[in-house]
Parts: sequence; structure tokens; C-alpha cells
Amino acid sequence: MIENNLLSIIVAAHNQWDEFTEPMMRSLRKYNPETPVVIVDNGSSPAYPTELDSHTLVIRSNNNSLAQANNLGIVHSPISKWYLTLNNDVIVSGNIEEHAAQFAEDTIYSNQIHTWTHSTYAVGWCLALPRQALLDVGLYDENFIKLYYDEVDYCYRAEHYGYKIKQCYLPIVHLGKGGGSRRFNDSDNIAAINKRWFLTKHNLEKS
Repeated sequence: MIENNLLSIIVAAHNQWDEFTEPMMRSLRKYNPETPVVIVDNGSSPAYPTELDSHTLVIRSNNNSLAQANNLGIVHSPISKWYLTLNNDVIVSGNIEEHAAQFAEDTIYSNQIHTWTHSTYAVGWCLALPRQALLDVGLYDENFIKLYYDEVDYCYRAEHYGYKIKQCYLPIVHLGKGGGSRRFNDSDNIAAINKRWFLTKHNLEKS
């Protein structure tokens, strides 16, 4: 992997190699054969294969939170202008770098944007962070357990540094059947805990 790339892609995944991750990688490599990819195998059993292609690094971790896994992938990626975190349950249908080349570096992008009382945020299954945001804002907050609200928090923090949150139209289709949602039976409780941490952290409980 060379440094100073336009784009690095990070995929944090748990199990589902045959079902989602391997088909996702085949579709990605069809249109983006040399884009650096870091796959964080987040405690899968059996473990993911580690020898994929010369532009892909597979890291084994211990079923950490999504924030921890994404941070691990980011810090092991080559230096790039953009870092794109993806769920494993996506299919790529075109050249992602052609789109990323048009991105404004004062903006965080996602194919899906949500707005709620406290912020506008980029939904994490497809989230593009400029390198400068990582230098200004830092990495994801690893106090968020398992998954949920880590991307809400990141976008909230980034907005306070002047970054915009905008929708983009990367050639990526979200199947919505993989990722962390199928790992946890207590997803509602996890979401509630993480929401409470987000509100407490930013003194938003009464707002």
C-alpha cells in the first residue's frame, strides 16, 4: 500500500464472510481494484482469511465495539485524503474514488443522512471522513459500547469544528442485513445506553 492515497476503505465485520463480506469485496474490487482496504475481523469464528490481495489488509480483533474496530482500521490505513467506513452488508456498483475526488474537505459525507433534535448526522454504514477532520476532531469515541450513536457523536463533534454533514451518492447499495444488528439480542438496551452517554457527554439531557 502506498501513502498519500485519495481514499482508504475500512470494513469492520463480525462473521458473515460467505454471506456478506466476501461478495462485498468481490464487488468492490471489480470497480476499485487498487483502493487500499483494511478489513477488521471483529472476533469472527472461524477467522477471516488474511491473504486476499496486495491492496487489502486483514486485522484480527477481539469483537470490540464498532467505534474501536473503525478506529483500528483507520490507524492501520495508509495516509489518505479520505477514510470511508463501510458495513460488510453492501454491494459496490461503481468507482468510489471518482466520486471521492469531488468531495469538499470541509464536509463529512454519507449515502444516508438523518436529522434529529440535536444534530444532523451521517449514518455509519457508509461514512466518508476527510483526513483533516480526523486531525481536528480525533477518532471515534470508544466509550460507546458495541454499536449505535458513535457516528452521531462524531458528526456532532465535527459540526463544532465547522464541518458540514452532507448526503452523497456513492455507488454503494446497502442490503441492511448484516453488520452489528444481528449480533446482539439486546440492541434496544445498547442503543439506550449509548444515547444516554451521548446526551450526558454533551450536556444535552435537558435540551
